[in-house]
Amino acid sequence: MDLLEQLDASTRIITPNQRLAATLLQQHNKPHKQQTWLTPKITPIAIWLNLLWQDYIFKTPLTLLTTHQEQLIWREIITSTSGQHNILNPKQTAKIANQAFHSLKQWQLDPADKQLIFGENCDIARKWSETFINYCHENKLIDSSSAWQTLSSDTDFLAYIAEKKIIFYNFLELSPAQSHLIQQL
Repeated sequence: MDLLEQLDASTRIITPNQRLAATLLQQHNKPHKQQTWLTPKITPIAIWLNLLWQDYIFKTPLTLLTTHQEQLIWREIITSTSGQHNILNPKQTAKIANQAFHSLKQWQLDPADKQLIFGENCDIARKWSETFINYCHENKLIDSSSAWQTLSSDTDFLAYIAEKKIIFYNFLELSPAQSHLIQQL
């Protein structure tokens, strides 16, 4: 059976990126025999997290940060210490530090764990991670990687997700944090 033929009002297709979601939507919207048809719920995984968080916001005081907001916080953290560590490009360093932070969180590791990170550069990254975590805590903010963990731990919330059928399409790999949420569903 064709993927797009499986769609109904209670089905959502989750894709790894916006490009694939747009391609599937375009395929679905090719001329139909009917004059009207259901617009499918085809969503990139990052947007799906935002949609889930919009429903979850009634259960938490935490605000989900956008990618841009996260970058600004990381840049501020790194800029404030760049003189101490001879950072030549704080903007690029912030981007790399944020990516590393998310990789660790997605694989369910604590970026601030002193046993996890070795060496002077890693020690600096750990301190930046601690600063980022503290900043988010103090300002009631949450990054996307932490949001996966928060959502997957609330089985009561997950039981009431509107879509009764969710199809994860064309993923090469899901992180353990994402997989855990999917298993909880």
